[in-house]
Formats: sequence, C-alpha cells, structure tokens
Amino acid sequence: MADLSEFLSLSDEMMVYVIDSHRPINLHNLYASNQIVVLDDGTLANDELQQAFEFLNNAEEEGDDEENDDRNDEESDDNDENPEDDDEGEADEEQDNDGDESQTDDEVDEESGKRRKSGQLSPSDVEGENKDPNIPKKRRRKAKKKDDKIESVTSKISLRKQKRRRLRECQRIVTEYYTEGTYTGMAASILLYNMATQLNRATSDLLWYSIVSLSDQYLSNKMDRNDYDEKYEFFKQQVGKFSTKVSAGGIGNGGDGDDNDSIFGDAIEGANPLVVVKGADDFNIRCADEFRLILLRHWTLWDSMYHSEYVATKLGIWKEKGRQRLTNLFVKMGFPHKECQEVYSGMHITFKKLIHEKLTAIAPKYNLDEIIYSSFYRHYGFKCTISASDAVYSLSALLDCGEEWVRKHTLGAVESIESSAVESTFTERSKGISDAQLGLQSGVGVGTKTGAAAVKIGHNFQYRVDEADNGDDEVEEMEGESRETTERRKKVKKSKKSWVHNFYIAFDALDSVNLLFHGIHLAKSLQQKLVRTSISVLDKKLINTLRTFRFGVLKEGGWGSTRGAAGGGMSGENEYELFGRSITHLYRLGSFLVAAYREFQNKQLPLVLAAQNLEAGTFLVVGVMGLSRSGNVKRNHFSAAFAKCARDAGAEILYDGFETSVLEIAAADLTNFMDELVYTSS
Repeated sequence: MADLSEFLSLSDEMMVYVIDSHRPINLHNLYASNQIVVLDDGTLANDELQQAFEFLNNAEEEGDDEENDDRNDEESDDNDENPEDDDEGEADEEQDNDGDESQTDDEVDEESGKRRKSGQLSPSDVEGENKDPNIPKKRRRKAKKKDDKIESVTSKISLRKQKRRRLRECQRIVTEYYTEGTYTGMAASILLYNMATQLNRATSDLLWYSIVSLSDQYLSNKMDRNDYDEKYEFFKQQVGKFSTKVSAGGIGNGGDGDDNDSIFGDAIEGANPLVVVKGADDFNIRCADEFRLILLRHWTLWDSMYHSEYVATKLGIWKEKGRQRLTNLFVKMGFPHKECQEVYSGMHITFKKLIHEKLTAIAPKYNLDEIIYSSFYRHYGFKCTISASDAVYSLSALLDCGEEWVRKHTLGAVESIESSAVESTFTERSKGISDAQLGLQSGVGVGTKTGAAAVKIGHNFQYRVDEADNGDDEVEEMEGESRETTERRKKVKKSKKSWVHNFYIAFDALDSVNLLFHGIHLAKSLQQKLVRTSISVLDKKLINTLRTFRFGVLKEGGWGSTRGAAGGGMSGENEYELFGRSITHLYRLGSFLVAAYREFQNKQLPLVLAAQNLEAGTFLVVGVMGLSRSGNVKRNHFSAAFAKCARDAGAEILYDGFETSVLEIAAADLTNFMDELVYTSS
C-alpha cells in the first residue's frame, strides 16, 4: 500500500497507471494525485470514503492557517480587555457628557416607567436599539461590541465542535478501510481482458491468461465458490466466441473426430459438434469439469489424490486411518491398485473414462462433496492438453524455482522428481558453449521416466538471463562486518537476481508447452516436499495453540518455538529452506495446515508460520486466516497486526512481496516480535 507519489519521482509529464488486485489500495493513489490512475474493477467506488479522505487531507493543509487564526484571536482578546487601547475621541466624548450625567442621581426609563440609577443601561440599550442622546455613545458601542464578540465566539466554538465531530467521523471511516483486512479483488489479467474486449482487441491467448488467473485465485483460497461460479459463466460465453472448427486436416476442413470427448475422455453432455475436433492446429479453449486433484493428468491417480490439499486434509492422510480411507476409496471405485499407481497417460482407457463417474458417486461418502468444479482446458495441437489448474501449478513453481530447475535439465544433467539432490554439471558443460549450442543440446524427451521434459532454451532465454545478469555481483565489505556476514549478503543479492530469471522463464512458459511441462514436474517435486512437511508437523503435533491463534517456527533442525531447542525433526534434510525463501510455498503450507485443523479440530483459529532463511539471517513470517469451511474466504487481519507488533518491538522487517500479511524479519528480532503479537492478541 505504498503512496506512489512519494515512492516515485514523477515529473509533470508522467502518468502512472495502477492495475492491482490487492486490497485495500492506498487512498493517496486513488484520490490525492492527478498523475496516478488506478484501474477500478467496480469495487473501489465509495463516495463516503472519498469524501472522508478529502476532508482529512484538506484539514491537514488548513491546520497551519487555523493555528495562525487562533493566535490572532487571542491577541485581539487581549486588546479588547485593555482600556488604554480606546481611542482619544471616545475619551473626550465621555468628558463632554459628564456634566449631563451628574445633573441627577436617578433617571426614569420612559418606556418602562421604572426608575433606575444613573449610568445603568436598559435592555434596549444593551441591544443597541436605544438612541437616546443622553446615553454615552462609548458605552453603547462597548456594549454592542461585547455582544457581537460573544456571538462570534459562540459561533466559532460551535463550528469547531462540528468540525471536530466530522474529523473524528472521517478518521473512523478511513481507519476502518485500512484495518478491515487485506483481500483480493479482480485479477489484473481479467481486468485487462475486459478492457481489450471493449476495444475489440481480445484474443484467445488473452482469454486463456485470464482463465488461468481466475483458477489461481480459486485454488489459492482467495475467492469464494459463488464468485468463481459467477465469473466462470462469463468466461464460458467468451470461450464460445473464440472456438473454431478444427479437424485432423487443419482448420475448417470439417473432418470427423472425437469432438465430444472431455479432457478425461468421457462424453460431454450437450457438447457443441461445431466446436471441438482435435488436430495439429487445435489450440482451442474448452469448458469441462475439473477435479480438485493436483496435476492428475501428469501424475498417478494415487499420487494426485494423496498430495492434493483438498483430499489429504479431508481424509487425514497424516494418520494411518486416513491413508486406509484413501485405499478404501479406490476399492469402492473398483480401480485395481496397479491402475491407481500407473501414470495417467498409461492407464487403461476404460478406467480413465470411469474416473469422473466413479468419483462423482463415491467421493461424497468420504466428505469430498466439492471434489468437482467447472473449469477450462486448452489443447496444444497434437502435443498435449493443459488444464487451467495445471497451468497454475506449473507457472507458480517456475516463478519460485524455475531458473535452477531448467538449468539442471537442459544439458543432460537430468534430475528425477523423486530426488532432492541434483548432481548438476551445468557449470562445467556450459563453458565454451554458444547460445545456439545451448538451445540445441537440451532435453531428454517429454514424459520420460526420469521425470524431466524436453525444452529448447535457445537465444531468447539465454538473452533474457544475460540481460538480467548485467548488475554488479560484488558486495563491499562494511566496516566492522564479519566475513560470514559479507558472504551472506552476497548470497542474498544473488538470490534476488534469481527472481528476475524466474519471472522471464515463467513469462516465456505462457507460450511454450515445453516450459510448462518443466514447471509441472517441478510443481510435483515441490508438492511432495510440502505434503511431507505438513504430515510431519501434524503427526508430531508441532504447532502451538494459543487463545486467539496458532503458531509454529520452522528452523534449522526442525520445528519449535521461538525459544529453546526445536520441538521435532523434519522429514527430508533441509527442506525447511524451501519455505524460508518462498512466500508462495510458505503460504500454501499454512493453508494446508489450516485446512487440516478445520477438519479435525473444533476450534477454528488463524495460523502464524515463521520459516528460517539461513543465507539472509532472517525469518519469513506469514499469517493465514482460519476457514470455517472449504471455499469460504475471510479477509486477512494480520497485515495491520504485523506492522504494529514490528513497530512496538523495534524489529527490523522487510516487505519483499505484494502481500502485507507476509514479512521478512531479522532472526534476532523474531522472539520480541512474537511476544508482541501474543500480547496484542490476548
């Protein structure tokens, strides 16, 4: 929520356009600058909030002027109370009228008929209505001036009270806006697709990118099921606009084909015969039911269900009883163990066609009521078919570790997805190899038993990486700094560069099915680590439960509290390092644990996780809200709590992402930070 007018140095000719799905948005970007334009998804329009912000903004600008006015009023009051400030003319006039006033001790008020002492003003005199020349002019002027002053002061006090009330009300409105919790609005790609549609510039590629972003929000628990279903209907209509008739002979040749088959091989009810025919030129997007199973078409049925958050947390696979329930599910489906352990592409066609029917009938008996949802998939000619969820998992993995994985699988240094250690020879092999040779000497074939996919890197990828490497890798040694600290800062700087490389790889993967396959295999490897870690945590009960939230710390040697020794060992050596470096996977780990507690614990609490990053000497901390049921999304209130606790603890923190409910904190400050968080929430 940075104020871009302060964050950026904008000249008068520059304009900034903000397309962001993170909420809330800094109000200064919305209302305070004519050079910053925030593209609205229809949820930002709030007249009451805008008026409140503008009132506060104007009040700050007028603050100095009001202070000056108050000083002038005080000086004026002092002058009015000082009799020496009266002008000489009024004094002379008083002397002229002394003789008349002394003629009698008492006077008669002609209007009332009552006697009054000399010099005492009647009510009409006070109001300045009495024009009797016998009443001294100075006395009448002073009385009128005093009344006017009382009326002016009363009016000012009243106005100030109203302004203070309005000020407090506006502060309340703005404070509630910022503290109501972070949430996700319309995805940026969907917003841009809507703009392209209005300009008649929409394409099937833009449509596919929007569908992938929609699936990402749903699978990441950032969108309610009702919101997803509503947007699905919109995109279903859009898909029909870009569907073309394709046959084995090419586009528009009208050949026969299995155009009524879904992604799982079974017939689609009510399928449009003019839409789907597989062919070399078939890049159509289609609608079909999808399972909440991770990478089913690229894994075995057993592994896909075992490693899926939805199934694993519903069945409780960290217990022997839960694993037995999964086995019983396959038995009731009538699937032999051998078929369940076979890669999906190698399963018998009969069982592949029965997956949808059997899961629909059997899954609800195992509390898997929402295992099927409506989604999309895309054909890539004869090469393969990729579903929207497949693309989400692949791109997410490439964004985290894409460069390292791709480099290890391009020159023959092939890693099995089961292995956690790679004997990479990239550095030695790449010496003296040109860009062209690097592009030709790549891959071992898609779908091989090694778990690696072929990818032709070529000039484009190498150019992007070299372009990102132009920065200086040297880190100056600071005075009094140890050699270990200097080396650690060098590693941190190098890891920051990897984000640029990973972004370019994921960006190119949008148009490269080969890179997508690399991401799919990488995603399977990362998911295995995540599930192993989750099972270890749940089985050993390593999460501490407090009154208002749960928390755990993942560090070298295992899980534990912020004090003392770790509470238990980890399965898989140094797997905690993945979560200390990756915001996405630490959040997914927290989401897995929250879902598990939701199913098997009566008390639904949010979760705070901290994972150590040894290279940086920091901990990555994430806050995940508790969910009452699957698909129910709550706003994340940890953003404001984290900022306040870090400030009160004097902790050194860093926001290295777009999520303010995730922060990086110095290892030495973690204990004080957690103490403040416990104290604040109690």
